[in-house]
Amino acid sequence: WIGTRITNAMVGKHAPADTCSLHKSSRVSLVLTIVLAVTASDNVICHSLNFLCHGLTTPSNAGSVRWTSGIFPAWIGNPCRESAVRALFGEEAHRSRRWHLREGLRTGTTTIRGQAAAASSDANTTPSGPLQAFWKFLRPHTIRGTILGSSAMTTRAVIENGATPDWSLLPTAACGVLALLCGNGFIVGINQIYDVSIDKINKPYLPVAAKEISVPAAWLLCLVMAVTGTVLAWRLFGQLIGLLYAFGLFLGVIYSVPPLRLKRSAVAAALIIATVRGFLLNFGVYYASRSMLG
Repeated sequence: WIGTRITNAMVGKHAPADTCSLHKSSRVSLVLTIVLAVTASDNVICHSLNFLCHGLTTPSNAGSVRWTSGIFPAWIGNPCRESAVRALFGEEAHRSRRWHLREGLRTGTTTIRGQAAAASSDANTTPSGPLQAFWKFLRPHTIRGTILGSSAMTTRAVIENGATPDWSLLPTAACGVLALLCGNGFIVGINQIYDVSIDKINKPYLPVAAKEISVPAAWLLCLVMAVTGTVLAWRLFGQLIGLLYAFGLFLGVIYSVPPLRLKRSAVAAALIIATVRGFLLNFGVYYASRSMLG
């Protein structure tokens, strides 16, 4: 339609029927239209592509703050998409149920809207209780991944063993899960401590950024979890598992702590996450389970 209108303007609506010239003009007009559509900053085509690529959710809880203040980083999206989401779904209602589950928040429609409105401004964020703050400090979505991975490896070890499981080993297995959760909590806790200035903008709902847990208290929690997890791994599952556990904690430290802070490198960060979540977790749990089963 746009190409036809431009063509009419160029050659005249009632121009002589020069088919070749008309086709050439149409092609030129179409090319110019596409170029203008791609390069225009507020073009509908660009916004539509961005909308389709990024969907209705954003990874940051500070989205509405950025909308209100007029700050639009590239990774959040463009104002056209976010305005459309607001109009269709309401203030901050674009946050999915899955996002709220990942962050350990309740998922009822009314609750989601209320929490989103409260989280839209740092000044209006409702403080959590001590237990809820600690739960958010542990980053629930990482806990679910740890439990899922360890359960899969334990199940494989039991199946390969072939014998009926010895249920008297359940307390030891529970201590092993506790050690894994302590290691996970240490790593995500260290990350929150050193990312507090960033999280105040991108993730103000996290307890350290929201000042629900002070930095000294966060350090104490990390220290307790690191010591507890290492002692459990070493005493219950032997020297090899203890060393692998300590190595995993070390990788968590160099991932977040300066001067290395390897999370600044995409390749190094990916390798560390793959090593901890892939090799160390899976191999460690499988090896420990096989050793326990005999």
